[in-house]
Amino acid sequence: MERHYNQLASFNEKVTAAMLKEAYMPKQVLQKTLMQAFKLHNNKFAERVSKNKGSDGTLSRYERLKDKVEAFLKKKYKIADIALEDIEMALAINFFHYLTMENIGDNTAMKYVKTLKQIIDRAIGEGWIKHNAITGFKCTYVDPDRETLEQHEILKMYTGKAP
Repeated sequence: MERHYNQLASFNEKVTAAMLKEAYMPKQVLQKTLMQAFKLHNNKFAERVSKNKGSDGTLSRYERLKDKVEAFLKKKYKIADIALEDIEMALAINFFHYLTMENIGDNTAMKYVKTLKQIIDRAIGEGWIKHNAITGFKCTYVDPDRETLEQHEILKMYTGKAP
């Protein structure tokens, strides 16, 4: 305790008991985590759904993303959660790679990463962190080549006589 007092005295004219207590037994700062951010975001969105201001489908998509992020963290980093402050660009890159290796298409994987960025941005809005480390991850999409149906194909589907 004397060492802490001497350190404080060398930088401050007056040393109070509260200053000495903080130096000797610092308060542990609890970091917010990615799963806490998901919980906050999804709970708030569930409230919107209950007021018919959001869809159940979107909420289930957010829950599915949370499950995929949990599985990714367990597989890649052997952890169940990660502090928001510890997130780096590599997380987005590795998450995209993980998704594509799980037989998810590139466009769908990009959409998951884009939504993950939104979850982290929500944490910034709450004051939990100062910046989003994965903001620079560029989400690109490839327009799929879709065939248009002919009139007779539409009629077959409509009448229920499709093969």
